[in-house]
Amino acid sequence: MNRFFLFIFLLVAQSGSAQEIRKQLDLMPKNEKEQLADFFEKGLHAGCFGYTIFGDKPVSLYVHKGVDVDSIKRLWQKCVEQFKIKNFVIKFQDSDHPRYHFIYLINVKSVRTIIDTHKTVFKNSLDGDRNILTALLDDSVTLEAALNHHEALKGILLGFGINSSFLFHRKTELIKKIKAHVNPPCAFAQSLFSENDLQMIFGGRNGFYKNYTKSEDCVHISPKLIELVDEYHALEEVEALNHEPLSFYGLPEFVREENDPEVQMLMNKYKTTREQIIQALTDDDHLGVILCKMAQ
Repeated sequence: MNRFFLFIFLLVAQSGSAQEIRKQLDLMPKNEKEQLADFFEKGLHAGCFGYTIFGDKPVSLYVHKGVDVDSIKRLWQKCVEQFKIKNFVIKFQDSDHPRYHFIYLINVKSVRTIIDTHKTVFKNSLDGDRNILTALLDDSVTLEAALNHHEALKGILLGFGINSSFLFHRKTELIKKIKAHVNPPCAFAQSLFSENDLQMIFGGRNGFYKNYTKSEDCVHISPKLIELVDEYHALEEVEALNHEPLSFYGLPEFVREENDPEVQMLMNKYKTTREQIIQALTDDDHLGVILCKMAQ
């Protein structure tokens, strides 16, 4: 009986909180409310924000195009304080292009859970012990720097699974090694890295052997380079991308091995979460629903 009354109490408390949030939203200036709503709609559509808000995907990334990111940052901070949002953090990062910004939505509870679940993987992949969550929540530290620029760890936090994340990580490492291994005069310095080089090495194994190995400018193709290229293309042959019908709330996209049980489990979970997102957002007031969920 006590549990029943506790459930009713929590239900009423959440309902009251939701009503208060909606009242405060009604008092928000129209232009601010529209800008915030537009930001979250884009994050839901292009950044998989819904899977982090309504599911347990630890982190989602939305690449924002525009110069108005500072105003969005101020609006978000206003929401955090006004609605007492504690479990969600939005990390704003600059990119190499002034008009593009990386915006990471972080579900703190889910990040803490996945780091704890895979603590051996994180510890072995980083130099020494570090408080990853503290670094992730530090505005002065990029998400990549918090993870020591380790692509697999980033993939795990983005909800791509252990196997898929390390598959992508190995590919990025191979690309670095291939670029570093090609001898002058075909050294892969940035200034010498041509589109032809890209197509011949990374465009397919046949292209590499038919074109690159016969290039008059590259007289030395070492066995080690051939070994690296072979491994790179072998990985490409086992990977796949999602082939789902187009949907406003698309499933998370990531490089993956087609028949990996972990991938199948993740995709089934994300399909279930997508149904929950669609159900939750049947209300026309998407912003109110989103902020109520984030404030729980």
